[in-house]
Parts: sequence; C-alpha cells; structure tokens
Amino acid sequence: MSPTNVSHAVDRAIARAVAGQPQYAPCVDESLGAALSAEMLASDQVVRRGIATGRQTYKLHEDRFGAHMWLFSLTWSVVAPSVVAMVLTEEIPDLDLSSGLVFQRDEGEGYWFGFRPGQRAESYVASGRHAGESFAPIIATLCRVAKVRPAPLWAVVADGMVQPAVGAGNEHFEQDRAIAVASEIHQGLQQVADVRLPPLRFEQVCDDQVVPVRPGDVEPDYLVVHRSSCCMVFHGDDAGYCAPCPHVPKKKRIAGIIAAASQY
Repeated sequence: MSPTNVSHAVDRAIARAVAGQPQYAPCVDESLGAALSAEMLASDQVVRRGIATGRQTYKLHEDRFGAHMWLFSLTWSVVAPSVVAMVLTEEIPDLDLSSGLVFQRDEGEGYWFGFRPGQRAESYVASGRHAGESFAPIIATLCRVAKVRPAPLWAVVADGMVQPAVGAGNEHFEQDRAIAVASEIHQGLQQVADVRLPPLRFEQVCDDQVVPVRPGDVEPDYLVVHRSSCCMVFHGDDAGYCAPCPHVPKKKRIAGIIAAASQY
C-alpha cells in the first residue's frame, strides 16, 4: 500500500473512532488551532504555560499538581482517538507524535492539544514504544520545571493509553480486543520508560462483583483496569476525587465500578 493510501486508511480509522466515541472529535480536529512540532511540547515555554493554565483552571496551589493535571489532559487528548481506533478497526495509528500533526486545540490558551496520526505502526507494541519516546522528553521537562518524580508521571501516561482502550471495548462490545490492545501498547511503553510501570490487572464485573479476568474466560461483559495514577484535581479548591481515582477508598471505588457496569 502506498504512503498516501496508508494515510487515508489511518484517517478512516480515526473517523471510525470519532464516530464511535464523539467526545474525542476535538482531539483530531486540526482546524481548532495552530500546528506545532512534537518537540515543542517538551519545551519550557509550552510546559510552563500548561502548568500555569492548569493551576488557574482547576484552582491548584502548587506546580506539581498542575504538572500532573496538564500531563493527564495532554495524554488523553493526543493518544485516546488513536487507541480507540486500534480497538474498533484493524488499523494501528502510530503514536510517534513527530509522524503526524500536533496542534493547539485552544488557540492562545496553551493547555489543550490534539494529534492527528499520519502513519501506521507495525504493531501495537511499536506504537506504544513510539508514544513513550514522544512523552519521555515531556516528562523530563515536567520533572525539572515542577520538581516532581518521573514514576507518577509515567503512570499518568500509561493510564491515559490503557483506559481509552478499556472504555472503547466496553462501549462497543470489544472487550477481548481491548485487552490485547491495552496489554501490547503498555508493553511498548515500558520498553522506553526509565521506571517500572504499574502492572495491568484486568478484572471484570460479574454478578455484581469485581473479579479477575482469567485465561480461558468468556469475553467479559464489562472490563475493568484499575487506575494507578492521579490527576491531582482533588487538590483544587472546588474539586473532589474522580470516581476511579486510586485515592478513593477501595470499597467505594468498587461500588462505583459496579454501578457504572449496570448502565451497559
């Protein structure tokens, strides 16, 4: 297949992802703002502005909380549509941010960015590895500017890649495929991360209980991967914990998961 045809195939996969999960449409709409190089996302200018805007928007009092919040937002915004496309189609959009189009979603604000992939990766593992190579310099700048440790930031990126796969799997009855995609992009990310990522634990809601997914099980009705990271929004003046936040007491978090599964 020619490079042009590959690009068109990836575009069709992204269109399918957005049709299935419309909330991600702004993440791939390059008309919303100016393009910039992937390298610029790791610049002091972009990172400091993202932290400052996150602090102001969510009423956070420390740069380290703004750093987590911005990275959480950035990861979901630039990664999620491509991951959803992997679950819903046979295409594997390449998450090497330098291979596609990075753009601002909020012209002038500098908090929200989007990414339109431009090529196909050879495997889910490769796409995850390329994502890690793209995020590594961003994490390095965040650590230096906000004086935070890298491990929690890598966990934010890992969750931001895995959770969209799980959500798409549940929404479109592709739970087994979501497990495969999430497992392999996580494996690729770990090949680059200079810390040990929290392992994935796939669970399912069955008879109003959350139980492990075991090899040979029938396809889960509702798939769960517990988050290992925190966006730190609860440090804001007007915010509480997100429902799946690891800081939420386990009993309450499990009850929320079971309630969410009952809506499917």
